[in-house]
Amino acid sequence: MTNNTDYSLPERTIYGKNSLEKLKDEINDLDLNILVVTYDNKRETPIFFKKVLELLESSRNKLFIFDKVELEPSINNIDEASNYARNKKIDIVIGVGGGSVIDFSKAVSVLLTNLGSIREYQLGIIEIINKGKKIIAIPTTAGTGSEATKVAVITNKEKKIKKSIVHPYLMPSLVVLDPNLIKDLPKRLTALTGIDALSHAIESYLSLLDIPLAEAAALKAIDLISKNLLESFKNPYNLDVRLKMQLGSYLAGISLISSVGAGHRLAQPISSITGLSHSEAISVVFINVLRMNYKYCREKYKEIAKLMGLDINRINTEDIGNKLIDWFENLYNEMDIEYRFKDYNIEPILFNSIIENARKTTSHLVYNPRPLNDELLIEILNMSQ
Repeated sequence: MTNNTDYSLPERTIYGKNSLEKLKDEINDLDLNILVVTYDNKRETPIFFKKVLELLESSRNKLFIFDKVELEPSINNIDEASNYARNKKIDIVIGVGGGSVIDFSKAVSVLLTNLGSIREYQLGIIEIINKGKKIIAIPTTAGTGSEATKVAVITNKEKKIKKSIVHPYLMPSLVVLDPNLIKDLPKRLTALTGIDALSHAIESYLSLLDIPLAEAAALKAIDLISKNLLESFKNPYNLDVRLKMQLGSYLAGISLISSVGAGHRLAQPISSITGLSHSEAISVVFINVLRMNYKYCREKYKEIAKLMGLDINRINTEDIGNKLIDWFENLYNEMDIEYRFKDYNIEPILFNSIIENARKTTSHLVYNPRPLNDELLIEILNMSQ
């Protein structure tokens, strides 16, 4: 067991059907300046955002909206919002959206109380000193788990990298998980974000960094997501299933205190180099990461298979890994998710650039059960063509 572990959790979490209504108790009649951030929606305001705005507008607070968040938030994007928020003397930052929006909200929050550009914090030029303004995270996907982490992933277009900032002051003060806000999520996003959540729950469970809290969260996340992802894809208006996916994603976020493995070490640079989203990148490499790790953690694969309800009583230990991989391939096929680079028209000529980028941005991920080196990472990429 790892000693002297230091981790952070959200101060408060509200979850359940119509739990968004309880947000009124947090912000009602306080005469605050509230910044609400969401995606850049050029066509029409999403249903989930309208619901949040209707609730917030019923209070006496002053609302300011920043609806220009990029799908992969960049330094300029964050700095623009932060300058706007400083001018409006913002007291609370509310992020309404997926992981990118919530990461964005975290970054804006700390820039309201710390000097400089987010670029300087990403590159380690200066450190976060002061606690940011209150962050309220309202996720509208069940995938990244950003609402339960002290991490913000930021795209640096100048250096062509995606790199995380990690600090306890990035942890949300309040998380609201309301399945009504994700029932209209497009099927493809339901599938991809669910695969992302399940993959980092599994990688956290397999991590060599042995943290009991993370392991417990990862196992429950695997249980909830594996049993509800396909159902949420097929029957999106089943709120009980959607809530289980939200809780699974949240717990998978908590499990990240044990770090992740080869899949996430590759996904971030794949996204930077190819333009795939993080969850698309994960979907491409994760099955082959499972293949490469199996011999190094057979017993944990057995536990994962049991949680997923797979019948492994009459098969050889060597075949459990294949059984798990078959489960994933069948899931991908049922949800029409591509899991080959060729499906996205990505050529192997980019693989060396991906590895070089990984050295700059994810070399700190060292807890994969099988020791990682450039040759093994290239092998995973080649197997994923």
